[in-house]
Amino acid sequence: MKRSSLMAGAGLAVILVLAYVYHSQRAPRTAPVADSQSVASLKTPFSTKPDEPVANQQAIEAIEQARAEHFEELKTLQEVFALPSAFARREALYALAGRAQPRELDALIAEAEALTSRADRGAALDVLYLSYVERDPQHALQSVLRLPDSEIRRQRLLQIGTAWGRVTPQAALQQVTLESDPATRALLQTAVVYSWAAQDAAQAFDSVVKMPIGWQREQLLRWTTRELVRQNPQRAAELFATLKPSDTDSLYPVLAYEWSRRDVRSAAQWLASQSTRRRAMIGYYVAPVYAAQYPAEALEWAQRVDHTRSRDIWAQTLAGIAEQDPDTALQLAMGAKNQIHRINAVAAIVSSLAMRDPELAMRYLDKLPGGETRSQLTMQIAGQMARTDPKAAISWLAGLPDQNARSNGFQAIGSEVAQRDADAAARLMEDIPPEFQGRWIAQVANGYIQYDVDAGVAWMKKNENAPGYAQASMEFVGNLAMQDAAAAFQFAVRGAQGAQRDQAIFQIVQMAGSQMPEQAARWAEEITDQNLQRQAMAQVAGSWATYDLPSARRWVASLDSAPLRDSCLTQMVASVAGSDEVEALITQIQSTEMRMDAVANAAQQLAYRNLEAARELLRRHS
Repeated sequence: MKRSSLMAGAGLAVILVLAYVYHSQRAPRTAPVADSQSVASLKTPFSTKPDEPVANQQAIEAIEQARAEHFEELKTLQEVFALPSAFARREALYALAGRAQPRELDALIAEAEALTSRADRGAALDVLYLSYVERDPQHALQSVLRLPDSEIRRQRLLQIGTAWGRVTPQAALQQVTLESDPATRALLQTAVVYSWAAQDAAQAFDSVVKMPIGWQREQLLRWTTRELVRQNPQRAAELFATLKPSDTDSLYPVLAYEWSRRDVRSAAQWLASQSTRRRAMIGYYVAPVYAAQYPAEALEWAQRVDHTRSRDIWAQTLAGIAEQDPDTALQLAMGAKNQIHRINAVAAIVSSLAMRDPELAMRYLDKLPGGETRSQLTMQIAGQMARTDPKAAISWLAGLPDQNARSNGFQAIGSEVAQRDADAAARLMEDIPPEFQGRWIAQVANGYIQYDVDAGVAWMKKNENAPGYAQASMEFVGNLAMQDAAAAFQFAVRGAQGAQRDQAIFQIVQMAGSQMPEQAARWAEEITDQNLQRQAMAQVAGSWATYDLPSARRWVASLDSAPLRDSCLTQMVASVAGSDEVEALITQIQSTEMRMDAVANAAQQLAYRNLEAARELLRRHS
């Protein structure tokens, strides 16, 4: 299975679990249970909406009688859902699931699947699977794994994993990790850990830390960190101190963000105790929140703890103050004696204002000197203005003297409008100065191809004589290659010539090499520039080797040119450094110079994981 598929599966797992966990309800596992004749006589349809008052005294008495008898006469979900009281239905459902044997649970689950109400079906399956997992989790899991691959199967796996995570989370995580299918394993691991973290985030976090390094571990670490900070931020900070920097560098921002939104004062106090490097890395998440709530206190704190050269924490504190009092924030920023500090503070204020009040941000922008910072802020303001009045944003940009700022601004407006309505962006083309139309053409085309590749291609053809078309064409090829590499290749070979055609194909090969290497290899052969072709084919070989080394080797062996084979083998060595195949690949490189380059690259890659192995590799080929 390709890595992209695994990532897509993991992304889907996250979305499904978040939705499921958010909507799942907890209820007592033991409850009293109605007499089927009494229930049938009521003839009240089941509804998941809030109950209307039960006016019939006979109905009330029937429910009480059924409750007193522990709902023992109820045998089916249909009988349970006929109860006129939501509370009684839930009681009866737990009672029915609690006394059912595994085979009876299978039958009840089948009945639940046939329920027409999605809410009723979900409520029933939650309780049934919880009972199933408490009794025989393996049998419950296998019953779901036998279902054909579908959205229903994924939902049931979520329910199994969530229930198991509530009952015996440690054992559940160990067991689901043994699942052979990567997508199923990721879905179950995510469900178990999310459910576990809601109850005991520290234990869940500790178990996730011990998982093998990879994208699934990283995803679950972030989630358990969020839950842990919500439950006990101090404990989270203590646990982080025991981890490697490779983990904490990505988790400290999560800690700072969540903590500052729950107790910003204690978050600020903790941040003050951290190293200068860490304060600089995550101060952005704390300072503006602190300043928005306690401006004077936060300003004193920032002046005390910010020892960074650029004074970013102080700048972000002023951005937080600007939420309530932009004039005071700007006055404080302009009072800074150091020019770098002053520019950074004004930039932070303008950036914050751009999201809430673009017109005010425009006025404050004049306080900044020309340069990259002002250009980037112009782009941000223009994008925000385009959400409400793109024509006004275009008019504002047209009057700016800064050429770079105008270029970035028109790009931002084009992107903002085209992503919402490509046709509207196309109609605005006539308002764009000719020197910036190339970027605008590309942004409109990118808006079209999000839902209609043919419309994007037609738009490009319509404007092939417009100013800046060559630049727009290259940008369009790159964007289209991410959506449909084959369509991008066809556009490139039909619409470009010479060096531009070669560059376009090279760009497509870069995008497609890891997803469809065989096709990308054939496309690379269409590049006429030999040096560029060699680079393209080497990139394909390197990407291919990471997940299908035998196929990549067969393809490289079929190439006629020895220099081309050597380039591909060199890239493959770098891609699989540390594997048992490296030596065989190195010995196949004919050029002495390229072979030594391959050894050096492989040793550099290997040194990150095993320094002694890297040294040994260099010794063998010295």
